[in-house]
Amino acid sequence: NMRGCKQCHSVDGTPGIGPSFLGKFGSEEKLLTGETLVVEENYIRESIVDPQAKIVAGYDPVMPTDQGRLKDEEITAIIEYLKTLAQ
Repeated sequence: NMRGCKQCHSVDGTPGIGPSFLGKFGSEEKLLTGETLVVEENYIRESIVDPQAKIVAGYDPVMPTDQGRLKDEEITAIIEYLKTLAQ
C-alpha cells in the first residue's frame, strides 16, 4: 500500500505531478533554489513529513504532508522500498 503516493509518483521512470521514484535513491537532485542534494534517508523522511521544505526543480510544491498519517515504521518501509528502485 503506497498510501496514495502512486497518484503523483511513478515507479517506472514516467514523470508525473511529482518525480518518479525509479532510480532516485542515491541520485543527485536539483532543487528550485538551485541547490543540489543526494536523495538519501533523511531527505526522503523530511519530504514525507515536510514536503515543502525542499522542492525539486521543475515541480510545483503541491505535495500534502503525511505527518501524523504515517507511523515512523511505515516511513522506514517506504525508504527501504525506494532503495529497491535505485538500480
